[in-house]
Amino acid sequence: MARSRDPSADLAKRCISSLLGVHVEHWDVPPRQGAYDLRYERAGRTVAVEVKLLVDSDYRAAETEAVKTGYVESSDLTSSWVVDLHHAASWRRARRALPRLLMELETLGWAGGGDFWRLRSVASGLRVRLENLGVDSAWPVEPTKMHPPGFYLMPASWGGGVPDVDALPEFLDQQLASEPMSKLRQQLAAASTDERHAFFIVGWEHMIIGALTDASEALPAKAPDLVDGVDAVWVTPMTTGSRVLAWLPDEGWMHAPAPTTDLARREW
Repeated sequence: MARSRDPSADLAKRCISSLLGVHVEHWDVPPRQGAYDLRYERAGRTVAVEVKLLVDSDYRAAETEAVKTGYVESSDLTSSWVVDLHHAASWRRARRALPRLLMELETLGWAGGGDFWRLRSVASGLRVRLENLGVDSAWPVEPTKMHPPGFYLMPASWGGGVPDVDALPEFLDQQLASEPMSKLRQQLAAASTDERHAFFIVGWEHMIIGALTDASEALPAKAPDLVDGVDAVWVTPMTTGSRVLAWLPDEGWMHAPAPTTDLARREW
């Protein structure tokens, strides 16, 4: 039996086997490169499964940049600053430009925050430069021996409340219909099988992950409104100690403990 080089497909295979007790094989292997990822048979029906990771690449790249940049000391400043950047901002450009901009904020007595409209006309040029640089907020604190005057660059948080499990069908429908999932839809549409399933592995940056680790083990009250060409949907988080959920055309919602995974410790 060929083994996939893709750890996400391996995890999906183990999840399906755990929930349904069926034999699952990797399908995107020689000589079928470019085909859907997994295939299994159940109740006399063949099933194609395409696996996708749902991660925010901009946010993850920003986190990597934050670690690489670390704390930047600057003798031109009097405070120790924490600066949040939008995820797609240029970190190299921000590192070069920030000392000067933070000096101007110190001169104006900026107390911290992201509501730069408060700078008003007296510093409208500064406001525009901060916005163009991608600065979401800037907070000054007293410097210490460990953190002398300077700044930390951090990715801006996404915020928002944690949705409950009933928000899961809409989340999955939005993902299935999105432009980044066009290849998934095409690969499943080309599958010569009785059923076509999408399998999502969700990164921790998506707030819906709370519903996938719900200790109450609740299931959504409604079925997803799947796009044409997709008959079922599976979902599990990229973390350990969680569960796999599936909406299948005959059974509706099902769930089971997810197999252990090390995907959370990998670089994607």
